[in-house]
Amino acid sequence: ADIGLGPCFTGFSAVLNGMRVGLIAFVQEPGDYTGDSVHVLFAQTTTPAGRSYVASAGTRFEGAIMLHVSSVVPRFVGTAELLLIDEAQPEAEPLKLSASSRS
Repeated sequence: ADIGLGPCFTGFSAVLNGMRVGLIAFVQEPGDYTGDSVHVLFAQTTTPAGRSYVASAGTRFEGAIMLHVSSVVPRFVGTAELLLIDEAQPEAEPLKLSASSRS
């Protein structure tokens, strides 16, 4: 059902060097987002070997997501800088990724 929120970017997924990368965010206008209770941000990456790395804002996971949104209409355009934590070994070195979506 349409609840009148206007355009919302809900996510994207990509495969980078064999890694599956997914990002979920809810934004209605261009700007910089680092996650809060309104603009939920979550990222997950799975390596070809099956290791899972995650980052999210305001939940039990650590890591960091910096999202820059250039446009939400007619489609999402932006960049994300991700610092992801190994789910199985949170103390291990984090994984750093950059991703972008172009018009």
